[in-house]
Amino acid sequence: MRAGTESYVMNYYRHFDRDRLQVDFLVHGDGKGDYDDEVLGLGGRIFSVPRRGMHPARNARAVEDFLRAHPYKLVHAHMDAGNYVPLKIAKRLGIPVRISHSHNTQYPTTDPLRLAWDKYQRNRIPAQATHLFACSTEAARWLYGEDWLPQTRIVHNAIDPDVFAYNKATRERVRRDLGLAQDDIALGHIGRFVDQKNHGFVLRMFAQLYERDPRYKLVLLGEGEKLSEMRQLAAELGIADAARFVGSTPRANEYYSAFDIFILPSLYEGLPVVAVEAQANGLPCLFSEGVPRESGIAGETQFVAVDRADSAEQWAHAIRALGRPDRNARAAEDLARAGYAIAPAAEELQGIYERLLAEAMR
Repeated sequence: MRAGTESYVMNYYRHFDRDRLQVDFLVHGDGKGDYDDEVLGLGGRIFSVPRRGMHPARNARAVEDFLRAHPYKLVHAHMDAGNYVPLKIAKRLGIPVRISHSHNTQYPTTDPLRLAWDKYQRNRIPAQATHLFACSTEAARWLYGEDWLPQTRIVHNAIDPDVFAYNKATRERVRRDLGLAQDDIALGHIGRFVDQKNHGFVLRMFAQLYERDPRYKLVLLGEGEKLSEMRQLAAELGIADAARFVGSTPRANEYYSAFDIFILPSLYEGLPVVAVEAQANGLPCLFSEGVPRESGIAGETQFVAVDRADSAEQWAHAIRALGRPDRNARAAEDLARAGYAIAPAAEELQGIYERLLAEAMR
């Protein structure tokens, strides 16, 4: 599946006035990205440097060579703690507008050396950046620290509500493709199969739920390193016939209409784009306490712990209590009122870029 940060970037890029603003993309690694064709079709340019994790020294040299060769006045880094190195290089080269953007609330490793390097970088980002952005207050607090919250701009993970709006005909078609009966209650989850997304908890919780009521079905969209392991776990738990592993699809937006409840028991999140998308569809949502409370934007959202001995039982109880709930008919209006509609959000961000560039050129 397309990761949340990439989805955020593309949501904004699609809605920029590209006659007023040229955006180039520098990516780490030489593999083709899911959005490459679209970026190129919209007139964008894509450049690549070696991956940081495999070749940190080569990566830093390549970033410096690239920035020397391209006289940008503004750089916007989206790599969380990894923003430190490119912003440090940009500062040394005299690039006047240097934006750091936080999209998460935890570093995805338990390795003590990498965690120490992560902390070192996070502590030094404010000295390299001219402006601090984040998708949520919690994401800002994690990357920059409490003292920098007043200086951090929250930029919403905005979406196009029309793309994710509920559609009855789409619901019937997708549910038919999934082999769901009319009275089945579909729990939906969209996310990469990695530790952060907590799929093992999803399956164990669902096993409890399904044992008591076989009308419940589980639909999982995404790919990742844990996918095979989770398929095996579903078989071991006896729920393989009730779980649908869809994989990656460019039509992920259509699956929201097929769901009845959206679940996101992540161990940590910045502010997940899928949470916004699910609420745009009007779905009731059950989030973990690792998801920032700011994610509750429209309709019915609940936050339940995933780190307690009885957490699976609590989630199953909360889901049963929902029954087959109605959708939020005012979802689009609620999102727009909260600042999560992409058209005005993109216009605002583009205006910020233009203002910062104008100030830098004085």
